[in-house]
Amino acid sequence: MVTARQVRAARASLDWTIDELAARAAVSPQTIRLFENGSRKPYQRTLEEIQRALQAQGIVFLEADESQGIVWSEAPVLNPSLAHDGAKPDGEGGSGNPA
Repeated sequence: MVTARQVRAARASLDWTIDELAARAAVSPQTIRLFENGSRKPYQRTLEEIQRALQAQGIVFLEADESQGIVWSEAPVLNPSLAHDGAKPDGEGGSGNPA
């Protein structure tokens, strides 16, 4: 699942305030603030809403072994569940239209 560091990086990449992410994810700004500063881990459902809001703007969350990061694509992720589970993009063995 998405980490606080990834959320901060994604928000910075989009030049979003905490309030803007909160509005787009339909969660309170305090929830994001406490998550980002390590004071509290939100419920799974809340983390999924935050992740979806960022992925809708082209953020892709990366995980490999113990490393985590993000990339920002100009094109939004159409199926956010694919970006998190390591599936390949469409045309590279992914679950979209064949190339």
